[in-house]
Amino acid sequence: MISIIIPVYNAATKIAECIESVLVQTYNNYEIIIVNDGSIDNSIEIIKSFTNKHHNIVLINQNNQGVTSARKNGFLASNGDYIMFLDSDDKLKPNCLAILLSYFDNSVDLVNGSVIGIPDSRIWLHKDLGILNKKKYIESILKGNTYAFIYASLYKRKVINNSIFNIDKSIKIGEDVLIKLFMSKNIINNVCNIKDIVYEYINTDGSVMNNKIVHPIYIERYYALKSNFFENELHSCSDILFKNKISAQLRSFFSPWIKFDDEYYPKLREDLNTKNYSFNFTGRNRILALAARYKFLAKITKGFFYYIFIFKNSIKRNTVIEKEILY
Repeated sequence: MISIIIPVYNAATKIAECIESVLVQTYNNYEIIIVNDGSIDNSIEIIKSFTNKHHNIVLINQNNQGVTSARKNGFLASNGDYIMFLDSDDKLKPNCLAILLSYFDNSVDLVNGSVIGIPDSRIWLHKDLGILNKKKYIESILKGNTYAFIYASLYKRKVINNSIFNIDKSIKIGEDVLIKLFMSKNIINNVCNIKDIVYEYINTDGSVMNNKIVHPIYIERYYALKSNFFENELHSCSDILFKNKISAQLRSFFSPWIKFDDEYYPKLREDLNTKNYSFNFTGRNRILALAARYKFLAKITKGFFYYIFIFKNSIKRNTVIEKEILY
């Protein structure tokens, strides 16, 4: 049996379509565990209209504790040999479960499907397809060749335990990647990445990713959590991890929403000089890395990008949306 875990927070406009996308699956040996994470809209009433009709849908209520806590409690209440996570504003393709399950055998612990965005039709297709051992899988995530969604994947139950959900509660963006990496500790056999599109990601203006932006300080904390994992698991990936951190810090540092920070800037410059990373990038990242090595040039470049940003939005007559900065 497959347990499908759906965390819900104020999803009244989307949850019905989400649940219905499971109910029309071509594979029907499943249970749906819905965890209401303190919703204050009428999500509960909509969910109860389904639980009253379907014996295999279970509703759990909890105080608002965040999506990671909801997923954890859903997992603890589940009974399936296989686990899947589904976000409340997304949908499964009708043959999602059947396709994912068909790739399992004794040598596979986890199958990652591909994703299509709605309404923009963007496709997230893994670059590394087929069977990957544990080491190759982790490297593939770090290199960006495997998307580390927690959704669109089917897991053997043994891959998941309580500890993978013990993420710092201040981490609001990037949780899925951390959880996916922590899961990899429990992989004994292989992972299978497939090109089949099994999941519809509904892109909404109110999503966390659209309304928040991370400060370089946040990135520093986030990558420290990753580093702790690799010190114990896969030291050979530390160089890739460090380069990823620098890339993320550069994008954040030069973002139009992030003010120049005299306290943080020396740390960025120190990291760039650690292994001469300015010369290990290509394209835009190389320009940013070179500019960031000199304070006066960093300020000029940052100002230049800011005015380009304002100019582009004025030409398109777009309203510049304020974003919450995470530190």
